[in-house]
Amino acid sequence: MKLLNKIEENVIGLALLATTLIIFVNVIMRYFMNESITWAEEIVKYLMIWIAFIGGSTCFRKGVHVSIDFFLEIVPKKAQIVMVTIITLICTAFTAAMAFYGIKLVEFIQGNGQVSPALSMPMWIPYLALPIGFTLMTIRNLEIFIKILQGKHEVNLDPLEKNLDVSGVK
Repeated sequence: MKLLNKIEENVIGLALLATTLIIFVNVIMRYFMNESITWAEEIVKYLMIWIAFIGGSTCFRKGVHVSIDFFLEIVPKKAQIVMVTIITLICTAFTAAMAFYGIKLVEFIQGNGQVSPALSMPMWIPYLALPIGFTLMTIRNLEIFIKILQGKHEVNLDPLEKNLDVSGVK
């Protein structure tokens, strides 16, 4: 899993770097040369899609997905574990179904031979973010479920607390 973590983080980091550089160069070209890169907006849009779907997996891994924890806060610890288990199973089923249908969508688009307008790139490449991202999210949910079964998963109502170093902050 450490290798998968590194791959996810590197892909997200490189995509963010590429997005930043492409936008920066495009802005400079517009400002100084009255020209722009014709494919810049399109590639940035596709990179952001990839960042979002792979980032979703990273959010599951770190426990920082948006959630409504009102009910978790008012029930006892054992009920919290049951609720988190049910939520994890529902999320796993949802992400697995989305991965399956994402594959079907990619196959459909690939069969049509669609290409993007500016890059003339096969459109199945940007759409591939769906099955890959949702498969990664399914893996992360299964990882959480296994930790729950092993008794190693802590119900943390403020996941940012464990992920942010606030030492020295007043």
